[in-house]
Amino acid sequence: MQDLNNKALKLEVLRDSYARSRDFKSFIALYSSKLPEIKNRNTNIYWSKKNFEIDTSKEKYPMAWNKLNIIAKWIKGNKKIKKILNIGFGSCNLEKLLQIDQSNYEWHGIDIAKESVSEANKRFHNATFTCLKSDNIHYSNNYFDCVIASEVLEHISPSGIFRTLREVNRITKKGGIFIASVPLNENLENYLKIGINPINHVRKYTLEILRTELLISGFKTNKKKYLYAYHNYYSLKSFLSKILNYGHTNNLIIESLKTNDFKKIQSY
Repeated sequence: MQDLNNKALKLEVLRDSYARSRDFKSFIALYSSKLPEIKNRNTNIYWSKKNFEIDTSKEKYPMAWNKLNIIAKWIKGNKKIKKILNIGFGSCNLEKLLQIDQSNYEWHGIDIAKESVSEANKRFHNATFTCLKSDNIHYSNNYFDCVIASEVLEHISPSGIFRTLREVNRITKKGGIFIASVPLNENLENYLKIGINPINHVRKYTLEILRTELLISGFKTNKKKYLYAYHNYYSLKSFLSKILNYGHTNNLIIESLKTNDFKKIQSY
């Protein structure tokens, strides 16, 4: 198993290299189901329990709290956004922050965890939550102004990521936005080396990998934000890290615009 994990992580290094050199043909070839992948243990049973254990309060997990506020600010700052889909909404932390029952949004959410879907529908009566996988989203073409996938893509195996991004492209309006966040520099290789994977990540993302996956899927990066995983003095340490170029960033949020249909750019 460790040998398989090592091979899978080496492929991420190659993906980053091909993304940086804009070798799209070689990049896409590394997403074959025949190549090594970290075992994917993301199931309905796992997330039906895990979603209710995640704490994104400002006091206990300030980076996650900041991330949610940034996403909320981006959404509220775009007056064209009315129809929204939140993929992998989990504990409904973004929904709580935006107080969607009192908003003017047509809000939808999908998650593989049946318990989370049930609880969300009980709490938010003016929204629709459904148990669906991200690679088979039962909505019409060009329906949403905004699609969100916060801390979702790293749970999708490389061989399946473009099926998900194809669906995101299909349901997003031309000129609509896709907001995605992924972890960075999380030492996944060290966790796997000692036989643990705390929250079942199967990808090791970089800015270049994510940006290239989005480009190939018909999205152009509009803006991005890096975050640091400090627990004490979060704002001060993050500010100093940014201006002094010190430390490793631990999370990336990207807002991208739909520019093309997925099928039109497979010539890459």
